[in-house]
Amino acid sequence: MEDTKISDLKELIADPDLDVLYKSLATSVSYIQDESSIEKITEAYLFSKDKHKSQCRKSGEAYISHPVSVARIVAEFKVDPDAIISALLHDVVEDTDTELFEIEQKFGK
Repeated sequence: MEDTKISDLKELIADPDLDVLYKSLATSVSYIQDESSIEKITEAYLFSKDKHKSQCRKSGEAYISHPVSVARIVAEFKVDPDAIISALLHDVVEDTDTELFEIEQKFGK
C-alpha cells in the first residue's frame, strides 16, 4: 500500500475519486489541523479497508463501514488522532490474518 500525502483536507473531501465512507470520516475529523495526523488517519483507513476488503457485514455492507462508524462516533468527542486510528484498526487483528506486531510497526503501540 502506498503512503498517502495530504496537502489540503478540504480538497481531499471534495475529491470525487474517494469513496463516501472516507469522505464522511474526513469530515468528522476536520477539527484535526495537523497534516501529519491526517496522513496517519488516512493510512489507517486505507490499511483497515484493505485488510477487511473481502468481508461484509450481515447487512451486506462492506465491513469497513463498521470501523469508520466507530471512528466517527469517537471523533464527536474531539479525541486525538491516535484514538481515531485505534477506532479504524480495532477489528483488524481479530477479524483478519494481520498480526498485532504488524500494526505496532506501522502505527505504534
